[in-house]
Amino acid sequence: MNPHSDSTVRPAKVDWALAGSLSLLTWLVYLATLTPSLSYTSPDGNELATIPFVLGLAHPPGYPLYTWLGKLFTLIPVGDIAFRMNLMSATLGALAVGGLYLVCIQLLPTHLAGRRAAAALPSLLFAFGPTVWSQSVIAEVYAPNLAFVSLALLALLRWESTRRDLDFFWFALTFGLSLGMHLSDLGFAPAFALF
Repeated sequence: MNPHSDSTVRPAKVDWALAGSLSLLTWLVYLATLTPSLSYTSPDGNELATIPFVLGLAHPPGYPLYTWLGKLFTLIPVGDIAFRMNLMSATLGALAVGGLYLVCIQLLPTHLAGRRAAAALPSLLFAFGPTVWSQSVIAEVYAPNLAFVSLALLALLRWESTRRDLDFFWFALTFGLSLGMHLSDLGFAPAFALF
């Protein structure tokens, strides 16, 4: 028996359903407020809306994962290219909200009354706070990056509870991929190493 197996609680099926529901709700709100095309609210927005379509190279550091995922979104036959890239931000920003809920549910004590509400509230506050919301409705790297940070945190918590090499591999992979979304994630490296 693994001595660390009880240190975090794995999400139950109901938690996965709640995370999906929070993501869907958030996505629908983001979709209703999505910028319809190019945006001038971000100095890089127009560049980041077009680079994936041509598979070009954005300003340093280049955002390779953003570019390749963006290319997939440019293939969706709806709206113009800028709308599709805005849609990518909304979709991945909404997934980050569900990921945050799953992270919270694993960190809260199991005996806490209203534990699911205590995990859902910060997730919704995060989703509809002005910064995250504003970055989730335009072509920008920050909302997609949040999705990969939440994936890395989930993988790290899973590894912490299982101590299996494969789970650590998934953490390392998602964290490494997040660096292709935004290099600011290097700031998490010392905390992850300490953990």
